[in-house]
Amino acid sequence: MRVALVGPEIEENLALRYIAASLEAAGHEARLFDFHRAEQTRSVAAAIVAYAPELVGLSMIFTLRAREFVAVARELRALGYAGHVTAGGHFAALHPAELLAEGPWLDSVIAGEGEAPMVELARSLHAPERVAGLSRRDAAGSVVCTPPRPNSRDLDDRPWPTRPERFHAYLGQPIANLLSSRGCYANCSFCSIHAFHRDNGGMRFRQRAVTAVADEMAHLYHARGVRIFNFQDDNLLMPRARDNLARFGELGRALEARGVRQIGLQAKGRPDSIDAEVIDLLASLGLFRMFLGVETDAVSGLRTLGRGATREDNHRALEVLRARAIHTCFNLLVFDPDSSFEAVRQNLDFMRRQSYFPLNFCRVEIYSGTPLEQRLRAEGRLLGDHYGYAYAIREPGVQLAYELFRAVFWARNFGTGGLHHESMKLDYKYHLLAHFWPERASRALEHQVKGLVFELNRHSAALMGRIVDFAEADAAPSPEVRARLRAELGAEREHFDRELGGRIDAVEREVEALAVARPARRRARKVASAAAAGAALLATACHPHGDTHMCEMAPPPIPTTAPVGPAAQRQVEATIQERVNAELQGIIVQAHLEGVPIQLALVVAPAGELVDCQGLGGPTAEVARQLCERLMGMRLPAAVRTDGLVSRFSVAVQWPPAPAFDPDTHMCEMAPAPLD
Repeated sequence: MRVALVGPEIEENLALRYIAASLEAAGHEARLFDFHRAEQTRSVAAAIVAYAPELVGLSMIFTLRAREFVAVARELRALGYAGHVTAGGHFAALHPAELLAEGPWLDSVIAGEGEAPMVELARSLHAPERVAGLSRRDAAGSVVCTPPRPNSRDLDDRPWPTRPERFHAYLGQPIANLLSSRGCYANCSFCSIHAFHRDNGGMRFRQRAVTAVADEMAHLYHARGVRIFNFQDDNLLMPRARDNLARFGELGRALEARGVRQIGLQAKGRPDSIDAEVIDLLASLGLFRMFLGVETDAVSGLRTLGRGATREDNHRALEVLRARAIHTCFNLLVFDPDSSFEAVRQNLDFMRRQSYFPLNFCRVEIYSGTPLEQRLRAEGRLLGDHYGYAYAIREPGVQLAYELFRAVFWARNFGTGGLHHESMKLDYKYHLLAHFWPERASRALEHQVKGLVFELNRHSAALMGRIVDFAEADAAPSPEVRARLRAELGAEREHFDRELGGRIDAVEREVEALAVARPARRRARKVASAAAAGAALLATACHPHGDTHMCEMAPPPIPTTAPVGPAAQRQVEATIQERVNAELQGIIVQAHLEGVPIQLALVVAPAGELVDCQGLGGPTAEVARQLCERLMGMRLPAAVRTDGLVSRFSVAVQWPPAPAFDPDTHMCEMAPAPLD
């Protein structure tokens, strides 16, 4: 049987690749279809139809992209595909009834890990009721579920995942993704990982045998030339140091026996699992990067998120990792449903104190099946639907601070090429250089890199501090006062990002050049040639969206869009025109642009809030920029509120008013996705 597996291949999609390997081992043919942005919907569906599989599996992991995968299923049906379409992954597994009730596009939804269910479904398409852990519609159209499939205890009972023809590479070093465990032992109240593994029954956290991990690494090292191993485990480390010392001591001996040497390791870990002796052992195996699950340094935030860790754990872990020169980055969830000004200031103080490390910050998002989602629902505070829950922060002033943060920091924290992501990437590449070519990573270069990271973090903390001071002084400012501050801080942020971004780019190019520099000694020429060849491979083999291994806060994918008709556009134009004050009209007159349409590309959140605004260039570009600064965050008419979808369209505004303008609608592809 032919099986099409659909999901993003920004990095290696191990979830789909494990399923593909299991299907092939069972005698089926499996093909992966890369789907990483909404614009691919039609082409991906057409390619699947041309492949003519009997079974299609959609990897619906993330809430933000769930509608896009539903759109693929709908497009498949529109093209006449009559085979079985199933969905799996965290989002699908937590919303089977909602997905199946929407329409006939999906035939079933798989709960839990997908290898065994997909193999059984391929064997039993005529009788899906035999497949455990499957939700489907019965003959009457009602959603029914087969008994759950407990989590498998033996993670080595399945074949290794399929691998791409070429691996991504960083500084010429090929990188492969790896799993040594599945699930998580923690009980955080905001994380869907717990719910995904809990609902099936059985052990939530399981580990592979050390020898099996070493065998896979040795194969990738010797047969495929891999030199960087990125462990995608939710937590590579266990809670107790002695267990980690035993496991990774065994791994070190197994790798040595298999001739695996001089490699780089990347991992994720919780602050309360960081131990100096364990990190020393991992560093001896090649650890150079740790994505640390800090999440928050606020006392109340740690309690709201159910972290089970302390502020002392956060600071101690960072101290251990800094002393051992491990590239460490983290996210801060500065805002949560119960945030107070004190809690926000505690996180900003943490940001200042830990400015040595590249970081990013945002708010807590709400996922189905989590204790936090259930609490907000019981309190009547949950907004939106399963395609994207939202909430208002309990304290109005803190909610205002969040809204100002979103308007001012959007491009820096979430936009394409956001500066916090770029600083993570620079720091990552420097540490990679220092790991594989320590003689080329000078102290002066280190100071340059860390100085840029420090400068960005301190500026973000200072800018956020001004937002917090403003919101704490007046939780209900006039629209004019609010817009003035947003414009002032937005302009300052934009100017700073432009200047610092240029310096980050220059130092990054320097790091990359050092990685391929030829040593003077004759005997080292082969090594240099190999590095240069690796750089060439990087140029040809890297996925254009694959630069994410160093950063768990990569810009979110482009969301599903909804069409907006001419009537709605005219309503938006009128609303914008009403909001523009006399000062801006004066600027238009001075620029001799009266009556000239100012073209704006807008991104509107489901509730009607303007979350991105860009001028489309030409002689009105400067006026458009000033207009956008004043409009960000405004609520637009109900006509463009699109039931959970994101609206992207263009409008034209002009003074004095002219006859109705019928704009040429289009998608603004480069606008960042909204948080809500």
